[in-house]
Amino acid sequence: MRPLDLSADGAVRTSRATGTAWARGVQLVRVAGTYEARTPDGEETLLVLLGGTLDLFAGGSSWLQRGLRDTPFSGRPCGVFLPPALGLRAVGDGELLLISTRKPEPKPAPTKAAPAASGLMGLLPMSGSGKAYDPRTGTWEMLERFPTSPEAVLPRAIETLDVAGVRGERIFGFGFKAEASCLDEFVLAPGQTLALPRPRSHAGQPFGAELTVFVRSEGEATLGAAGSIAGPGDAVFVGSAEAPYHITAARGRAYVAAAWSGGK
Repeated sequence: MRPLDLSADGAVRTSRATGTAWARGVQLVRVAGTYEARTPDGEETLLVLLGGTLDLFAGGSSWLQRGLRDTPFSGRPCGVFLPPALGLRAVGDGELLLISTRKPEPKPAPTKAAPAASGLMGLLPMSGSGKAYDPRTGTWEMLERFPTSPEAVLPRAIETLDVAGVRGERIFGFGFKAEASCLDEFVLAPGQTLALPRPRSHAGQPFGAELTVFVRSEGEATLGAAGSIAGPGDAVFVGSAEAPYHITAARGRAYVAAAWSGGK
């Protein structure tokens, strides 16, 4: 696993991965007022609200007064899935973490029931219905259920994890509509060590070819063979998902966001 530089441009800090098949990068955005951006072409993005309260707008959808914690070290997370080439606007006072993954090529429709459905997006039955045909299941689904639409993750859909006494949240699980990514977050108390738990497919197989890890440490944290993460501060790492990774919070707490990427 190798570290990535976080380059700053005003209120935005960015790490872009190179030489990876799936992982594309990380952005940290400090919002104080209004922030506007566009998600990259060909990439799906998982947004996590690290702290504060924000009104979020994307693709004709809005999520107002989102935010259940002041910092990522306390409180439950809020997450939003963002498809490629989509405008995002955030208004308020808070901090966003955005982790991007390459979107897979569209899959051909398995039947001729919806010839205009290019892969995953189907035909609207009628104007204003809010539904589309899903060629994967042969059923009509709400538009927000397709990977071409943004969607907020409801708190009841976020799985709480306990990994050897370390509390975590599976914000975007394998069953979520993201085509190439899952994301967990954890908070380690001083002295705790976490073995990152790899997500499983519906068939019980380990998911992911690559792993992107964002760490915010109050003191100092250690990530396996990657060495110490000087703190207090932030660090980003990327590597193969095959190896087991252990993170230790040596001094102070450590917040960890782990994004697994690969074809589902």
